[in-house]
Amino acid sequence: MSELLTKELTVRQKEILKSKDLPQQWDELDMSIQESIESIEEMLQFLEQKYGKTFVYAGYKKENRTYHDEESLLAYAVGDDPETQKCLVNRTKDGLEDTYGWVLAFPVFRKKMQDKVSDLLIDNNYKLFTKLLGVSNDGTVKASTVVVVIEAAYDEASKALFDKVASRLSNEEGVYKVLMYCVAPGTTESMAQHNYEQIMNSDNTLGRYSALASASK
Repeated sequence: MSELLTKELTVRQKEILKSKDLPQQWDELDMSIQESIESIEEMLQFLEQKYGKTFVYAGYKKENRTYHDEESLLAYAVGDDPETQKCLVNRTKDGLEDTYGWVLAFPVFRKKMQDKVSDLLIDNNYKLFTKLLGVSNDGTVKASTVVVVIEAAYDEASKALFDKVASRLSNEEGVYKVLMYCVAPGTTESMAQHNYEQIMNSDNTLGRYSALASASK
């Protein structure tokens, strides 16, 4: 930033600097840190004004032209899960852009997918997760992977069940791929959105079925 907005640090700026073991007085900061802490505050205020929520700093990266990296901020809204509901603010040539629309779209889309297949899976211990791959500016999910983790044997009965799930979801807007993992009894109990991929890669996974939903549209 060629012109800094203020030399009076906010409480939030001081807390961020303190967390990084940096001085909390403006005159004690070098120019690069001054620019960064001002950019961080600007980006947080951008989110807060746009969404009417208070946001918390979670990380920051300066522009790196050598590697074509844009300046970016990682943050989450107060009340959101800091593990799974972080968003990015990027400074582009057109101004600030953010991905909080993805965070807002996620629970709505996941519930929609859950409702679509819950009757098929009602007799099983299972959990359903979603991974968003593309969200438009208006919050519409354009591409996603839907993952069902079910405590069941990896056999013909499970394959038949997966075919029903995949067939039902294949016509849903925004679904690109459907996966179903068969896992050992008790595995799904400790699964959550932030750790399900790690658990699925353990020895508890018995097998996996996969279908590209777009292929049947």
